[in-house]
Amino acid sequence: MYKALLDKQLSSVFNRLKDLSPMATFSHSSSKAFDFATGETQVTVDPPVTIKVVILKETNDKAMRTKVLLFKTKDVPNVSEYDTIEIGGVNHKVIAPAETSPYTTRLTVKEVTNV
Repeated sequence: MYKALLDKQLSSVFNRLKDLSPMATFSHSSSKAFDFATGETQVTVDPPVTIKVVILKETNDKAMRTKVLLFKTKDVPNVSEYDTIEIGGVNHKVIAPAETSPYTTRLTVKEVTNV
């Protein structure tokens, strides 16, 4: 009962943030596996996940630009599966373990330059 109520209230908060809550696209590299039955390499590409995030903090040091993100855990239940997060056309990589609760996830990422 309370879990559903909390989830509904959390969704309401993210919806009310509107432009303060940018969209982020979580994606990962394709994975390859060898199929012994066919003798071929199988490539798996999962579609990216686009969700609303809240940027809690931004740091612009000379060496590194970082962001601390907050988002609903149910939107990306297993953050470790993704290796790139794109926010506003800029790619980011995870630099610290995610702090996850049943409702929200806090994640620290760094900006990476496109090659």
